[in-house]
Amino acid sequence: MGVAYLIWFLIVQTGAQSLYIARIISATVQLGLWVVNLALMLNASMLSIVTLIAGAIWIIGDAFLIPGMVRRANEQHSTAAISEAFA
Repeated sequence: MGVAYLIWFLIVQTGAQSLYIARIISATVQLGLWVVNLALMLNASMLSIVTLIAGAIWIIGDAFLIPGMVRRANEQHSTAAISEAFA
């Protein structure tokens, strides 16, 4: 869980913490939102404020949801390891 929070803190808007926890779709959408926001900011578009707020809400939500996401990912990995051991 510490690694997920470290990734979240250092490169927060890219969705790398979701990728680390194996939430591929969430990570892809977060990265896409970040790229769109960056492009809009470079064009000085007012729409960049909307994408910035949406990304900020998602980031704050992730801060509270990371423990549960890590717990579920660890359970899935341990279940898969047990299944392989007895297969």
